[in-house]
Amino acid sequence: MHNIEKTRRELSGQPALGKRADLGFPDRRSRIRYPVALPLRYQSILANLHYGAFCSGKTVDFASQGFLVSTDELVPMVGSKIRARVDWPVALDGILPLQFIVTGCVVRISGNRFGVSFDRHELCTLKKEPSSVLDQVRRRHAGTV
Repeated sequence: MHNIEKTRRELSGQPALGKRADLGFPDRRSRIRYPVALPLRYQSILANLHYGAFCSGKTVDFASQGFLVSTDELVPMVGSKIRARVDWPVALDGILPLQFIVTGCVVRISGNRFGVSFDRHELCTLKKEPSSVLDQVRRRHAGTV
């Protein structure tokens, strides 16, 4: 009986039942995911725009609209607003370290992992102190300070 109903739907052009994408809802995980493991720190955004304590974790994968986080600490609840700071693997001009800063919403939880959908994101530079006094002297002689 099931095969007859499936064939009838295919011939009539109606979508098959059971899949959200077929029912007109976009599949939020249909975008390409890139398996990138980067360290991060995240914190909850509380009701009065105060921030909770920092927790640590790492990314499991990235997509254009979000990422999956793995942590050994407390996992935020679905619907929670969070801010995350991801240590970017490539430095600007090979010198300045970068951080990918995200505010978003927790959209799913699975064990010690949670998915975050981006509301806002930016790539920021961090100050990098010279590793020694000699480095600073060399830079002065080169005219970069």
